Amino acid sequence: MLYHTRNRLPAPYRITASIAAACMVLIIGVGIISWHTSANDISPEIVPSDSCADITYEQSIQLDRANAAWYALYRHEVPYFGTCYYDFDTDKIMIGFTENTPENQAYVLSLFGKMPVIFYQCDYSWLHLEELCDKLNKNWLFLMLSGVKCVAPNEVSVGIDDVSNRVTVLLEDDDCYLAKYLVTQLCGSDDVVAFKTVDEINHGDNCDK
Repeated sequence: MLYHTRNRLPAPYRITASIAAACMVLIIGVGIISWHTSANDISPEIVPSDSCADITYEQSIQLDRANAAWYALYRHEVPYFGTCYYDFDTDKIMIGFTENTPENQAYVLSLFGKMPVIFYQCDYSWLHLEELCDKLNKNWLFLMLSGVKCVAPNEVSVGIDDVSNRVTVLLEDDDCYLAKYLVTQLCGSDDVVAFKTVDEINHGDNCDK
């Protein structure tokens, strides 16, 4: 089930959101905001979603294969490449395309050789999601002030979730309505974004729970 943000903010936040959005547009318009973190040289390491899980030797082999497939797709800038990950539940390497055709499947397999994979239709290309992450980081100051978690100077906690094929944004808490509004406006849609909170991440990382 997709996460959908509410387009209409609660009354106390509407005026603040309008002012912040107007200031953001003004600054972007005059070209003051130029900070960004380029993701072109950074490729994700595909790891299990459950950090407490024990990985078997066979699963590590599958992870290596998924990594090899991901790097090949990213390096060749395949425009319809959306996602690639190892599914621990099914023990399958999943590859999502925005244009899932037999021709595209054959071409992609030629990049990294034959291996057991499952192709499926996904919503967004990796390049598009990467561009959105770059756009969010260019506006890190507004997002940080509105409640998006800041991980480094000039950089907020945004990334790409391979499984959901969405941009993920880490919020200080679930009541950061202004942050949700600004992120949605920058991305052009609430469908492409999945919000998480610090509490959710901390709870998920606790192996004793």
